[in-house]
Amino acid sequence: MSNRAGDEVRTRDLQLGRLSLYQLSYSRLINAFLETHLHERK
Repeated sequence: MSNRAGDEVRTRDLQLGRLSLYQLSYSRLINAFLETHLHERK
């Protein structure tokens, strides 16, 4: 069997990409929520 390190690297990158997308969308939701509520208080 050959060592296919290239496949493992791509798999890890995909997992990191999914985590980054999740964090980005979560932070955007929080920012939108906070902006809405901060504008309502003024």
